[in-house]
Amino acid sequence: MCFALASAHLGASSWLLLSSIRQFKIERTKLDLATRHLIRTRSGRVFPAELSLLADVSEEDAVEYLEKRCTYDVALMMQNRKGTNVFFFGQQFWNN
Repeated sequence: MCFALASAHLGASSWLLLSSIRQFKIERTKLDLATRHLIRTRSGRVFPAELSLLADVSEEDAVEYLEKRCTYDVALMMQNRKGTNVFFFGQQFWNN
C-alpha cells in the first residue's frame, strides 16, 4: 500500500514538473518572438509594457526577461521622462 502511494505521488510530481517546464518553454518562446518583433519594428527600442502585452505575460516578467537579455546582448537600459524603463538593442540585433 505504501509503495503504491509513493509511486502515485512520484508520478504526479513528475507530471507537474514536466508540465511546468513545458509551460516555461512556451512562455520563453513567446517572449523571444515578441522581443525580436519589437526590435525589428521599433529600431531596437523595446518597452516592457509593450512586450508584456504582445507576449501575454506580466510586466514584471517582461522586465526580468529584458534585464537578463541585456547581460548577453548589446543593449542599453534607460528611463524615459515618465520613469519607465526603455531597452535599446544594438543594430546587429535588428535583423535577428
